[in-house]
Amino acid sequence: MISVLLLKNQPAELGLPDGYTSFSFPNGAASMQRVSAPDSPMHVKIDWQASKPPTQNTVNVLWESRPIGGKLLSVTVKASSSDTAVNTRTIEDRLIAKFVSQTGIRLIASGR
Repeated sequence: MISVLLLKNQPAELGLPDGYTSFSFPNGAASMQRVSAPDSPMHVKIDWQASKPPTQNTVNVLWESRPIGGKLLSVTVKASSSDTAVNTRTIEDRLIAKFVSQTGIRLIASGR
């Protein structure tokens, strides 16, 4: 089951203002944490970060995908930013939209 969206998009496609870098893993491999046991369905938490040099402003995204039954998956996306010009809700919405647009993914319910 697909549980993670790989970010290969340009910053503007995901709602980042001009001047921000693409999302990356701020803590390297530690930015992706498997929460579930190795023999259980994949439950992961992933941290992404984009920055705007030289202002030191950052946008942080926490992505969590958790299996909830045989073929169902709960995905939570939470964005935060040190820059008030960043619309974090737009970033969250675009990430979820990109995820559900993948082949084999169907949105059943959505909420905040």
